[in-house]
Amino acid sequence: MNNPIHIVVLRSYHLSKKKDIIAAQNIEWRSVLNQGRISTSLPLNGINLDDASRGPVGIIDIELQLTP
Repeated sequence: MNNPIHIVVLRSYHLSKKKDIIAAQNIEWRSVLNQGRISTSLPLNGINLDDASRGPVGIIDIELQLTP
């Protein structure tokens, strides 16, 4: 598995069943193999939005741990 983890944040509309992609981010997980554990905060950059609202939409805190 050579690919990074890909996180996607969706907005879901209950009545119409429509889903919009709000943000996406790749996370490099292989550093966990060397360190055993990593914690990081990543900015989520908006995608699929109009030009006026492009930019950071939030921050996601991630903790990855390798457990045997």
